[in-house]
Amino acid sequence: MPESCHACRLRYQPEPSFYSGAMYVSHALQVAMLTTVYVALKVLWDPEVEFYIATTITLAVVMLPVTLRLSRSIYINFFYSYSPIIKQESDQPSKLRSDYPYG
Repeated sequence: MPESCHACRLRYQPEPSFYSGAMYVSHALQVAMLTTVYVALKVLWDPEVEFYIATTITLAVVMLPVTLRLSRSIYINFFYSYSPIIKQESDQPSKLRSDYPYG
């Protein structure tokens, strides 16, 4: 992941171990995904337990990069809100609102 946002200069890692809480968000996303797969397989066709386990493990591994980034994005939005950036006509850096931390 980049160190900071190129547009607003928000640091993505404001403090050490900031994203430890993102593990809980990632866990919730994984549980939701695995529950959806289970229900879909159960409704569409009643597979053996081994097929369900293999399918869910494969899906969890394939979706891991997406889940990681999505859980970090969700977690940082719990603490920081984004404001629109005011663009200037000249080539000067854009003005930021004063409520941006670390900016």
